[in-house]
Amino acid sequence: MARTLDEDELALLSNRRAPTKLAFALMLRFYALHGRFPKGRQESGRVYE
Repeated sequence: MARTLDEDELALLSNRRAPTKLAFALMLRFYALHGRFPKGRQESGRVYE
């Protein structure tokens, strides 16, 4: 399981402002692993479960 973003995902982050980059990266990784976006904040901590 990759814990880094690939080049395409990094390109999506390039136009984000600093405060939203981490949240957006976590949502991308969650989507890649689970095939959906988190339902709420309580689920966002479960990226690597």
